Amino acid sequence: MEVNRSRLKKKHISLWQANYFIADFMTVEVNIDVTCDNSRLQIDNAVFNVTGNQFNDTVTYKCLDGFNHTYGDLFRRCNHLGYWTGTSPTCISVITFTLKTSVS
Repeated sequence: MEVNRSRLKKKHISLWQANYFIADFMTVEVNIDVTCDNSRLQIDNAVFNVTGNQFNDTVTYKCLDGFNHTYGDLFRRCNHLGYWTGTSPTCISVITFTLKTSVS
């Protein structure tokens, strides 16, 4: 995980109604500058689309034809700590059987 820096933007808001003071608020906007590791996103038997490796970027997976999703998350997001949310998905082969019967 690589955390470079956070920048804060503060905004002060006062709430008035009919010339009477009601409340005072302070909002803080945080710009998170992190990088998630993309080197382990590729999995067997699936294709994936990744929007980047910065905070809030996403990766979506789709199992190849003939394979079923059995475990993990098909949608993951780069979180504020620099890690991909969820777990890597698993796609396993679909096994089909053809029964042959013989008539005597």
